[in-house]
Amino acid sequence: MKNETSEFSEKLSWYKNNSGKRIYELKDDKKVFSTIIWLKDTGTLAEASCQYGKWTFKRAGFFKPVITIRKFNEPFDIGHLNFSWTNDSELILKNGHKYYFSNTNLWRQEYGFKDINKKLILRTIPNFNKRGSDGFAYFNEKEIPSDELYLLLNLSWYIISSYSDDESITLLI
Repeated sequence: MKNETSEFSEKLSWYKNNSGKRIYELKDDKKVFSTIIWLKDTGTLAEASCQYGKWTFKRAGFFKPVITIRKFNEPFDIGHLNFSWTNDSELILKNGHKYYFSNTNLWRQEYGFKDINKKLILRTIPNFNKRGSDGFAYFNEKEIPSDELYLLLNLSWYIISSYSDDESITLLI
């Protein structure tokens, strides 16, 4: 059996900031590559920033959830991710590029973005045992432009951490 991880040239880790707020940082051993900050204690509006861009994400809808993506301080969406009940949620960017977000593991422990040909270009794995990092991102930066890669990296963690936080709140009620 082929090890899928060997196809990916990079591995980074997501860590929750110790400030007590909903802030995550994407890091290697030394450097912070990206940050996601939820702008309020409750709600779905978050801001992601890295050297390749700054975006806001907002989830809406209950029966047909969608995530809208905007460049920071811009009034128009640059893309939206429409969730699907059949596993391949479609991300359509304003520039015409399409990606698919899906569960890549039978036990729902890995998620990833695929290109238009359904080739996996990045995987995000939550670390449910919470030893060290909160999750891992594996990717091959040669596959797509860096600004889109980092948009996908941030968006994948936004989705996973948002739904994880929602489940935690539901369990407490």
